[in-house]
Amino acid sequence: MLPISRGEKRDVVEKFLLDNGYKFGVGLDGDRAIYDLYASNYIPRTFIVGKDGKVVYRTAGYDKNIAEEVNAAIRKALK
Repeated sequence: MLPISRGEKRDVVEKFLLDNGYKFGVGLDGDRAIYDLYASNYIPRTFIVGKDGKVVYRTAGYDKNIAEEVNAAIRKALK
């Protein structure tokens, strides 16, 4: 998992992580260069990359159904 911020400053991202009890790192995208390559409006965006480096699954948004789809895509990509 590689979460990437969407133009936020480091202090804002660190406060968000602390406030929500998250313990994972987040990449900073201060000028939104990565965001502009992979997203347009909707966050979160999820991409599953296969062993060959190609995107095998993508989605925007989040709900319980998407969580199961993501888990299934990960299991399939790991086979």
